[in-house]
Order: sequence, then C-alpha cells, then structure tokens
Amino acid sequence: DPPAALAALARVDGVMLGRAAYHDSYVLARLDAAIFGRAAPTRAQIIEAMMEYAWREVALGTPLRAITRHMLGLYHGEPGARIWRRMLSDAQRLARNDPKLLLEAMKATEGRKSPAVEVA
Repeated sequence: DPPAALAALARVDGVMLGRAAYHDSYVLARLDAAIFGRAAPTRAQIIEAMMEYAWREVALGTPLRAITRHMLGLYHGEPGARIWRRMLSDAQRLARNDPKLLLEAMKATEGRKSPAVEVA
C-alpha cells in the first residue's frame, strides 16, 4: 500500500514490500513517483520499455516466459486483469517467443489501441 509505505519512510530508511511488489507490480511505479515527486509512468509506457528489454533478451536466448511471468501483476485490480494474465501465461503464445505478445495482451486488456506503443 503506497500510503502506508510512504508513512513508514517518514520514520525509517526503507520499507519491505514483499509479495505486494510481485502481485501488484504497478505499486513500484506509484511508490517511485510519490517518493521522487514525479508522475508515475502509464502501464503502456512500462510495457513499451519491457518490450525493448524483451527484444534484447529474446535475441540473446532468454525465453519470453522468463520475462512475462514477472509481469503478471501489472494490471492487478484493474478491469481486464484476467485477460492480461491469461494471455501472458498461454503456452502456445509463449512458444512463439515473440515480444509482441506484450502489446497484444495490452490491447486486449485495455480494449483499445495504445498510441504509446506500436507493433514493428
């Protein structure tokens, strides 16, 4: 919970997020924004950055599954979160080892085309 973490940071040097960061990874963006006084990146911006990372890693032989499994909580508590998780966990889609899966899942989750990310 970002407000609780921020309140704790007023008294101590650090906070442990534990599984919260894994189950709701967007909490990291919200906390970073609150701590450093800037706007949190959108989920689309995070996905765009992760696609760039995924392209590099897949080219080096990293299975896409090793990347997407850590992104399952990005839409935690949001409409469409189940679609996001289902698409990023689908064995047939992951077998293609194509980072465009992130964009496809985002579009399906948000139900619209995002202007922040385009398919190459």
